[in-house]
Amino acid sequence: MMEEEGRVVAIDGRFAIIHTERGSSCDGCHAKASCHAMSDTDGKAMEMRALNDIGASRGDLVKVAIDSTVLLKSSFLVYIVPVVVMIIFGVIGDSYARNSMPGSDPDLVAGAVGITAFIITFLLIKVWSRSLDNKPEYQPRIVRIMGSSSLHHR
Repeated sequence: MMEEEGRVVAIDGRFAIIHTERGSSCDGCHAKASCHAMSDTDGKAMEMRALNDIGASRGDLVKVAIDSTVLLKSSFLVYIVPVVVMIIFGVIGDSYARNSMPGSDPDLVAGAVGITAFIITFLLIKVWSRSLDNKPEYQPRIVRIMGSSSLHHR
């Protein structure tokens, strides 16, 4: 489990919106630049949406966890699969150009087919990932309330 601490800033149904700071678990992550950094800060503050099964309230200091397996699978899907598809379709495009398109530049065809396949794969993953947005097993979860704010802003 990867865990981070943060403060609940809003409640959205069964989810809480939490502000966190990039912590030590972010240091080794290759995706840290693509996290939802808040624009009005020095890039250390982030915002996340987490399941709030334990009833945290706005202003509470909480510990949020996500299963490492889910994180690894997601990273593999987003970073590795599109590149592998691009390479495979690039090879297919090259082979097709050499055998069925005399006079064409096989490298140009391979590049165009590979990049097109990469973009389509990435878009399909993005659409598919939206179907996982409300599945609890794929969401960060508040696992502990570490402290309450005396001021609950409403």
